[in-house]
Amino acid sequence: MKRRSHGVAGPSVMPHRYRETVAHKRKGLGRRDPHNQRDRRGMRLRAYPSGEMRQRGRQISGCCRAVKNIAKEQRDTAWGVFGESVSYVDQTSALKELRDDGELAPWLKTAPSQVLQQALYDLNDAYRRFFRGESGHPTWVKRSGGYKWRDPQGVKLHSVSKRWGEVKLQGMGWVKVRLHRAPVGTRICSATYEEEPDGSCWVTLLVEVHKRVPTKPKVESWDSAVGVDVGVAVPVALSDKRLLDQEYWKPGEERRKVRLERKRERQKAARKQEDKTLSPEERAQRRKTSKRQDETNRKIAAHHARARRRRQDFCEQVSTTLAKNHRLVCFENLTVKAMNASAKGTVEEPGTNVSQKAGRLAATCFVGHSLTYEHVFDIVKR
Repeated sequence: MKRRSHGVAGPSVMPHRYRETVAHKRKGLGRRDPHNQRDRRGMRLRAYPSGEMRQRGRQISGCCRAVKNIAKEQRDTAWGVFGESVSYVDQTSALKELRDDGELAPWLKTAPSQVLQQALYDLNDAYRRFFRGESGHPTWVKRSGGYKWRDPQGVKLHSVSKRWGEVKLQGMGWVKVRLHRAPVGTRICSATYEEEPDGSCWVTLLVEVHKRVPTKPKVESWDSAVGVDVGVAVPVALSDKRLLDQEYWKPGEERRKVRLERKRERQKAARKQEDKTLSPEERAQRRKTSKRQDETNRKIAAHHARARRRRQDFCEQVSTTLAKNHRLVCFENLTVKAMNASAKGTVEEPGTNVSQKAGRLAATCFVGHSLTYEHVFDIVKR
């Protein structure tokens, strides 16, 4: 039995109103439906990979770090020596040749090609923001910053139970994650895998959601306004005489941190004494740090990560309260970048009282003044 073929009606057969709608869609002249606009949101999940998966993630991160640094060196050299710019397309073609070369860089085969191309795209985006004046010059990617890379396609998420799920990443497979809330969104755009210095792993999903139609906020009064004064002793002081503060370090944690830092310095000194008894060849083959020192560094990083998460939680709670309960929020006009700059100065104009200002500088950076302002601005934009 033959299938009946369905012909397509020509323009003369179409109704006049339908022809007009099709023409508008082709030319992009149709009105945009405000209820069908899309937006992107991030959802950060705690990941629990196995030992083999963790090792694969570190290898992929190392490949992305090498590709980014090589591409940055190529761009800087081409512009500084020849005065020419290198495009993203040129570097992508060179990456394919480098990855296919089995003698020059065979270790690049351990990382998926899409992930390496995404690393080049992120570097290109960093240079684009720099030329627009939106950020500083791109810096080198250091190994001490942790392991981080982004998977741009093929990410899948399914729930195993009410609280647990699995995320599929290229090069790693299905990674176990903790579903602290129900997944939202219509489509997963990308996923970022990150292993922090304290050893904890995270997967951040970039999901596509329907853009919410702005509504009038339910505030106490339409004329309600509040002024925000940020500081060090008290992080947030409001104009209605409210002082908002939170304890980031508990007394026991701070004592343990100091004890671990002293232990690390003793291990460094002992390692240095052992290096003096070795020959240059043995010293070159030896690890820079011992396994015990790595474990001490991990414990110190865990203490700092705990304090950092408390600070981020405090900033998010304060920003949500300010944005939802007040019609107008006024911040103190402070140049945070200048406040967080070092007081050393230059060779021609050296700074004064550098050691005295170091403590104040560390306290100012730790409070996170710009974090509160950015959270308030993001909530208001929604």
